Amino acid sequence: MSANFDSVTRAIGSVGNAAEMTRFLASFSAASETAEAKDATLLLVDDEPSVLSSLKRLLRRENYNILTANSGEGALALLAEHEVRVILTDQRMPGMSGSELLARVRKMHPRTVRMVLSGYTGLDSLTEAINLGEIYKFIAKPWDEADLIGAVRDAFRHYADTGEAPR
Repeated sequence: MSANFDSVTRAIGSVGNAAEMTRFLASFSAASETAEAKDATLLLVDDEPSVLSSLKRLLRRENYNILTANSGEGALALLAEHEVRVILTDQRMPGMSGSELLARVRKMHPRTVRMVLSGYTGLDSLTEAINLGEIYKFIAKPWDEADLIGAVRDAFRHYADTGEAPR
């Protein structure tokens, strides 16, 4: 922290005009945004490669660190290696359902924000997802792009607002 303060103090003293000051301040802003994007890890889980590809393409402009898995087991392996802040999973997948995955995520990584994406909006499916995984949001397929982007942004804000959870 003091190293940053010292460099800012030296730079301010050496900056001769407004244009140089603007460039100097912009360099700090870009570094901060890069650090935030690096920390903003999103895990997308769906057994359909075309859905994962569409989601990744849609969300890449948001500068998240995007991980993908085509199964619940694959998602758990990634969660063991990466600090994931938000997970968005399909509900109906072979092997492990989205609800089952999110129930395990809730126990192992309670702070991770959990969201379900599904083309099946039956009451049983919704109830299972909510009760087992304590989901943050349920998003219906086909999704509205602006709504999905907004929901993911809100999930990252929710993560930030919950503060540090005990481990």
